[in-house]
Amino acid sequence: MSNAEVLQLIVFTLGWAGGRVPVYVDGELATTIGHTGELVNDADSLLRRAVRWDFERNAEVALGLPPAREGTTVLWAWVAGKDQLRRARRFSPLPSIALRVGGSSRRLLLWGLNERVDRHLAEHSNRKLAYALHARQKDADGDALRVPLPGTFLRIGRKKPAPILVTRAIFSCVSRERVVGRLKDPPAPFMQRLREGRVSR
Repeated sequence: MSNAEVLQLIVFTLGWAGGRVPVYVDGELATTIGHTGELVNDADSLLRRAVRWDFERNAEVALGLPPAREGTTVLWAWVAGKDQLRRARRFSPLPSIALRVGGSSRRLLLWGLNERVDRHLAEHSNRKLAYALHARQKDADGDALRVPLPGTFLRIGRKKPAPILVTRAIFSCVSRERVVGRLKDPPAPFMQRLREGRVSR
């Protein structure tokens, strides 16, 4: 797939159930895309603009989730390091989309869903995914999700820009249950366990 085709797939995966997908430039909301009839044209136009912003302004461009009231049609996890990458490669089902940050082991994994899921349930599901992959659970928050565009660079907070590369991109939509139904819940944070009397004294 070309970068433009992957971006079309990402926008569809994030927004097929409704709502417009926010576009962030250098961390600030710049525009939205994703009306059903405009999806392909919007994605193509966005990639051209993103490459131009990157070239002219060294800008970092990323997508977010549609508003929380729309729910979400994707689950995700960020992984890094040999152990997490090994677990991700053995995980079933494999993600629909995997984006690599430069030459590092850092990956954003996206599972496209065939249903719209409440954002709170999605966050809980992402935490289960992260726990299974030994990844960071704080990346499960939907408000904080930023999907970098393939063919552009991560720049914010970095001394050296890192290109966003596609390592996997297929059209697949599965149920939330298929992705996380068999996974264990992560342990509750210490203070929650203490309040519930589940900490030995």
